[in-house]
Amino acid sequence: MVARARPDAAGAYDRTVARLARDLAAVRPVAPLRRRVAVWVATAALLGGAVAVATPRPGLGTALATPAFAGELLLLALAALGLGILAVRAGVPEGAPRAGAGLLAAVAVAVVVGLAAAGPRAGAGALGGVLPAGAGCGPMTLGLAAVPAAVLLRVLGRGFPVAPAASGALAGLAAGTAGVLAMRLHCPLDGAAHQLVWHAAALVPVAALAAAAARALAVGRAADARDQV
Repeated sequence: MVARARPDAAGAYDRTVARLARDLAAVRPVAPLRRRVAVWVATAALLGGAVAVATPRPGLGTALATPAFAGELLLLALAALGLGILAVRAGVPEGAPRAGAGLLAAVAVAVVVGLAAAGPRAGAGALGGVLPAGAGCGPMTLGLAAVPAAVLLRVLGRGFPVAPAASGALAGLAAGTAGVLAMRLHCPLDGAAHQLVWHAAALVPVAALAAAAARALAVGRAADARDQV
């Protein structure tokens, strides 16, 4: 003899099926890697272009014609590009940061720091002016980096990073490098101490804040998913 489902159990089953069907939504596919990289390249290029047009350093045109300065900008651009690619790749499970990505990121950061350290050395008496001279450069570097950081965090948020903190840190390093590049187009101070303290050092807080933000976004997404179950 086949047992029949009780009316209350059948009703609960029907209500559960109806709720699941009502909440069902198509999963948005992640954009192809080339499109995500193009978004990053466009963001960094627009940032640098806006700074070069709106608030350029004195004699920027002459500096750009100098092989040393042009080469420095090229290396910074390549570092920002590489870090950005690592960050957007981390937005999908197969692109999760691994040892190789960490090594490449370390090389890119070393390029940024090395270029800053290669600037002219100030005399002992002039070093005391580093802090007051950079009072505006530090916050500006952070502010410039905030724009590409927000864009990369948005790109990560539309994907499925399996290591959100590490992915966010990569995004922060890429954004910080873009901010350093933009500052080279704006700031006329080339001294090594100034570049290290007020430009390159911005990579640390930007990476830390981006890692925390990415982690918080992932926790919030997981909480929303549990609430919908």
